[in-house]
Amino acid sequence: MKTSTRLALWGFIALTTGNTYAQTPYPNLMRFDTASAEVREYIVHSITGCVRTASIALVRNHGFPDSPTYIKHLSVVNFRLELGLEARRCVEVLKGSPTVGGDRSCYFYKTSRLCRDPMYRPRVYSDKDITLYDFEPDEFLYYDYGTKKGRGRHERWRLVPPYDIDYGWFCRAETARLAFLTPERCPLVDRVDGDHHIRISLLHTASGGTIKTEDAKRMKPEELLRELGVESVFSNRVFSLNEGCVFHVDYELPRLKQESKNRVPDEVPPEVMRLSSEEVSEVVRLAYAVDGDAAGYDAACARCPQLLKPVTEFRTGIGRMLREALSAGGMLPNGASPAAKE
Repeated sequence: MKTSTRLALWGFIALTTGNTYAQTPYPNLMRFDTASAEVREYIVHSITGCVRTASIALVRNHGFPDSPTYIKHLSVVNFRLELGLEARRCVEVLKGSPTVGGDRSCYFYKTSRLCRDPMYRPRVYSDKDITLYDFEPDEFLYYDYGTKKGRGRHERWRLVPPYDIDYGWFCRAETARLAFLTPERCPLVDRVDGDHHIRISLLHTASGGTIKTEDAKRMKPEELLRELGVESVFSNRVFSLNEGCVFHVDYELPRLKQESKNRVPDEVPPEVMRLSSEEVSEVVRLAYAVDGDAAGYDAACARCPQLLKPVTEFRTGIGRMLREALSAGGMLPNGASPAAKE
């Protein structure tokens, strides 16, 4: 079948089925194998740094304000604003607690870097750009509410990452993101006054009272959790984003009720990296290998057969690089051979 015919048929299916989004391919998105060496190294470094503790999930935007799901969760809007959280929908959990999925609401802390005012995000200057300072070969200068010096590649990555998830995090309801998410079981007290768009002075408690923001920042997280009465939400539905660990994937998503069937497809910025089903499968397979849980990956394939496939060998660039990095760090039992009993 010719490519044009195949794409036309795909579009027809998307309009006639009505209950899923058949995502169109995004040929202009960044791919791992064609990205720069620094971007590839940074992504593998980022995944390696959080893979022991992170859940891996398919996430999408929450939907329109008039959707029944959004209205159902209006009662927690103040809770989100007060604690500096963003609402998204967790479509499927590839690794972690399966109870989180089902296209239900979850809440996310941005990375500390993304919580800053975009007008004051760090900008790195090398010694080639500024001659007023005496630099060592691996040293750099950055602006972040003032002038400071830093040293080394990892410090530069922390300030201005070569692959910025700020591009990849926001997406419309019909677009799926693969994200490595660290579960949070208590509020982060340094985030309780919202973000740079909204500043909160009072937090509403479960008993109907209020707590001043400056007092909440001095409370223990467990105490604040009880006062706000949000134990059930923090039991399994609050996460922190990990830098460099959000990607675009082609995945047919359930259509939200009351949404138009003729919506314009999401315009994904080309800075977002797109991972194929094979790449995602190898990455998730390695994440389970770190835990020595080959059976867990088999169960994930059964939950999400549209995206995850059995892995018999590591053939993709990201799979091979990640396996090498995890092996070098001593994180893979038996070398993570797909056929091995981890």
